[in-house]
Amino acid sequence: MATGFVGENKKDQFIQLLERKGVHCDFVVQKNATVRETLVLLDSTGEGSLMITDSGFQPTVESIQRLHQKLNQQIQQGDWVVFAGSPPEGFSPDDYRELLKCVVENGGRLVVDTSGQYLKTAIPLRPYLIKPNEYESQELVGRTLNTVDEYVNEIKRLMAKGIKYVIVSLGDRGSLVGHNGEVFQVLPPSIEARNDTGCGDVFVGGIVAMLSRKADLEEALRFATALSASKATHTSSSSFSLEQTRQLEKQVRIIRRESVCCTLKSEKTCAKSQG
Repeated sequence: MATGFVGENKKDQFIQLLERKGVHCDFVVQKNATVRETLVLLDSTGEGSLMITDSGFQPTVESIQRLHQKLNQQIQQGDWVVFAGSPPEGFSPDDYRELLKCVVENGGRLVVDTSGQYLKTAIPLRPYLIKPNEYESQELVGRTLNTVDEYVNEIKRLMAKGIKYVIVSLGDRGSLVGHNGEVFQVLPPSIEARNDTGCGDVFVGGIVAMLSRKADLEEALRFATALSASKATHTSSSSFSLEQTRQLEKQVRIIRRESVCCTLKSEKTCAKSQG
């Protein structure tokens, strides 16, 4: 189910796009506001994409309260709840924290995929899973991280705070994943990328889908990584192929920390597959 804030204007078009993909929608509708639009420009040379985003509308106090009530009413013990992306302008970290607390206090499994102060706000609540990218990880710890060893140390510190899954996405170099005191490097398959926008979101969706079905970590990581790679081969920002994913899974490599090269500045050998 997709929820959150949606503007009254153009909401029908937006909801229809989601429903065509089988997504059930239950949004808080704000009057006199318009759904924001994002323009994605694709590079014809295959070098990636450029995303131009609208700032969107600022939720009212009433809208925030309504979403708070909705979460409290609907979240049940064991539910997976994903907070993805940056909150809209004017949405304070305190407002964000209160929404996250709805999940924790109702026994939900909190997944946070955001950045900056909002990610820092989430850490004390001990999310079940976080997935910052390379830049967001460095922003979180307040310093530059250049080697796998440095990332591993920070991932272990976050796990020690009670976060069960700490995943750092590294773009075309795959990801570093911490769970149960161990850290793994996941190397993606080689692909010809057409549109990398949304790859990180698809990765999160893939791993949550698999973990919610009680798949083991290796199986979940192979699927999520291959799913993200499949998405990168499509021009749409939200399309992928499950059939292609099953083929790409065979190319995903998972290496325990002890076997990982200590530098992140090696030559790129894989096309972009994760945001």
